[in-house]
Amino acid sequence: MAAESNSGKVLVACEFSGIVRDAFRNEGFDAVSCDLEETEKNSEYHIQGDVLELLEERGEEFDLMIAHPPCTYLSNSGVRWLYEKEERWQDMVEGGVFFRKLLNCEKIPHIAVENPVMHKWGKKVAGIEDYPEEQRQTIQPWQFGEPEKKGICLWLKNLPKLEPTDVIEDEDKREARVHRMPPSEERSKERSRFFPGVAEAMAKQWGGVI
Repeated sequence: MAAESNSGKVLVACEFSGIVRDAFRNEGFDAVSCDLEETEKNSEYHIQGDVLELLEERGEEFDLMIAHPPCTYLSNSGVRWLYEKEERWQDMVEGGVFFRKLLNCEKIPHIAVENPVMHKWGKKVAGIEDYPEEQRQTIQPWQFGEPEKKGICLWLKNLPKLEPTDVIEDEDKREARVHRMPPSEERSKERSRFFPGVAEAMAKQWGGVI
């Protein structure tokens, strides 16, 4: 049975999988994803291209944006590479500026930007060193029925913090799967794939706000 139609329009930035986009569509929202890569499914609801260009041209169309900007050069887990590869500093600056542009988009009233735990230089470039406590949150997939351990940081604009929906209490059932993935051509892509349980919570809880 199709979900009742909702009037809000949602943009999921930097998503190729369609996981978050389709969670909102399942709740009846007009949701589209945008990424430089092709989407894995439902291409009619995907815009392949530069999300900053889309925001410049059509940003005012959207009520909510959830963004998953690349974390390779911003996350704490990769900070050592800044010292081992000099060119990574410029990559880090570009990544931080991109993050800041998404979070500070004035055309969209409700915004959530997601990234792993960020190192101090990334926070400085992204402009979130002093981001208000009430507008940021760190969650775990296992709080939303996903048997995995991975810190997910959310920076919020006009959105409430997510409430856990299905906590996995048994610590033995929580696995750091993404950190144990062996090197491969698909590793980066698989690590960036979002969690359906968290996506469903976003759609149900933030959908009510818009």
